[in-house]
Amino acid sequence: MHLRHWVTALSVIAVTFAGAGSAVAAKPDKGGGGGGKSSTEKVVALGDSYASGNGTGSADLNWSCYRSSRAYPALLDDARPNTSVDFKACSGATTSTVRSSQLSSLSRSTAYVTLSVGGNDIGFTDLILNCIGSYDQAQCLSTVDTVSGRIADELPARLDATYADITNRAPKADLIVVGYPRPFGDNVSCSQANGIDATEAAALNGVTEQLDAAIAARVAAAGATYVSVIDGFTGHDVCASTPYLVGRYAWDYRDIYHPTRAGHAEGFLPLVMAEMN
Repeated sequence: MHLRHWVTALSVIAVTFAGAGSAVAAKPDKGGGGGGKSSTEKVVALGDSYASGNGTGSADLNWSCYRSSRAYPALLDDARPNTSVDFKACSGATTSTVRSSQLSSLSRSTAYVTLSVGGNDIGFTDLILNCIGSYDQAQCLSTVDTVSGRIADELPARLDATYADITNRAPKADLIVVGYPRPFGDNVSCSQANGIDATEAAALNGVTEQLDAAIAARVAAAGATYVSVIDGFTGHDVCASTPYLVGRYAWDYRDIYHPTRAGHAEGFLPLVMAEMN
């Protein structure tokens, strides 16, 4: 299938299934040496495709939401003693759909909430369609400008409302908000970066940094914890020898420009676990 058709299908699926699917059931206490708020700490994993598992090549837990056993919430469930993860993240989620369809598991007994959201609010699919799926630099840079405006003008209030809803429903929980990685390094000559030139790569990295800065600022205002993944993913861009991000080509079109299995296991997971006491 041609890339543009793939990405168009991605947009349709993201809208159709943003809130679909059931969460992974909580597991019994695994035992072991975990400490903290209770014998078994309840973690609720919320968010979009960067949390659900797009990029791992395995939507084995829920196809429509692309929940994967290779995504960091599922890996956290296995890696951290005395932890029970309720995995609610869903591909295509926005702040609105997180608030409307993912918060039902939150309660006063929730110890931690992990969250990745914001990319779909500002037009991640638009960037794919107009940059990765096109050889028109002017069109790409125009879309970057549009997305940059959404980050500045629209996103902060949406994030504030989302963080407030989470805190109201889980007042004792530590909210851990995970940022987004830059997709490109210095080399954009590999096939996975095909169609992206150095100017476009810099612009896309720049808008990712702007998105992360906006999220970090609102997280700080909410008194929550922000996890930057920029350093953890540096050297593991789409053209790296060990990429943490899928590039232009993938077996499943829904994986395009999302974290790989290594990105979840070696990028996201240790950074999130480090924030859990």
